[in-house]
Amino acid sequence: SQVAYYDDAKQYVSGQVTRTAAGFTVPATNTIRYLRWCTLITEKENYAEQEAELWWELTLRTAKNAIEKAGLNGKEIDSISISSQGITIVPVDESFTPLCNALTWLDTRAEAETDKIKKDFGETEMFTLTGKPVSAAYTLPKLMWLKNNESKVFNKAYKFLMPMDFLIAK
Repeated sequence: SQVAYYDDAKQYVSGQVTRTAAGFTVPATNTIRYLRWCTLITEKENYAEQEAELWWELTLRTAKNAIEKAGLNGKEIDSISISSQGITIVPVDESFTPLCNALTWLDTRAEAETDKIKKDFGETEMFTLTGKPVSAAYTLPKLMWLKNNESKVFNKAYKFLMPMDFLIAK
């Protein structure tokens, strides 16, 4: 996760970029000040997860630090921009509390679901429809995996959010 700010023309910009391979937070003007790591949880083969609440905690800490380092009053900030890796998902309840760890773009546990998509729809047809090859790293197979293997989580989920959506919702 990265937060950057600058003071050209008396304007301040704060941006949040979440990176799921080795997430980090960097408040900076022209140089890196410090790093905060959000580790990857890889307890089983093909599993690659992260704690979504840690993204939020690091975002808050970094924003506070960047505001303090810039000598700003938080009321002086006009906007915050958030961008993230798109195919990481976190199921949340109606209060946007994560129901399990986020499944990152590196998580490929949904091989059986990927095979089912290929069998049912064909690789060529799926590529024609989506412009992407069928992959266990993508969202649809992960959603199918959650439904098949973690049905309580799947059924309780109010939404399935990408990192930027989760941070905006919080």
